[in-house]
Amino acid sequence: MKARHILVEDCVYSHEMVRGMTGADNVLPIYLRAGVPVAIATDDEGIVRSELTWYFKRAVVGYHVDYGTLKRMVRDSLDHAFVLGASLWSAPENFTMVGACANDRLEPEPSSAGCRELLAGSERARLEWKEEVQFVRFEAQF
Repeated sequence: MKARHILVEDCVYSHEMVRGMTGADNVLPIYLRAGVPVAIATDDEGIVRSELTWYFKRAVVGYHVDYGTLKRMVRDSLDHAFVLGASLWSAPENFTMVGACANDRLEPEPSSAGCRELLAGSERARLEWKEEVQFVRFEAQF
């Protein structure tokens, strides 16, 4: 799964609650150790009234997932989303940006015509660019 960049959606709390898989028995740390792309998901908002934010917190508190791993999960989630268009990533396994945007500063509007053209023609790349800009803004606070 790592080699083919196949994403796993992990419903952390469901595994704990329904299957009793906690700590080292939960699949989240297993996937992460193996380098498999993982997205935090919830399949039970209507059942236990949880929120996705709580699942991220559970991953941090219960499984010691660090910020870099959370960021990777968010990127992987969007990279695998059902969104039209080319990706911003030429190598999603390590988030290497496509050549058209590789030298642009992460600002709301890219500086190069090639990157602007890519974003104009791809909803996926636009969302990924926006996400990267938001990461830069967030990380600048710390």
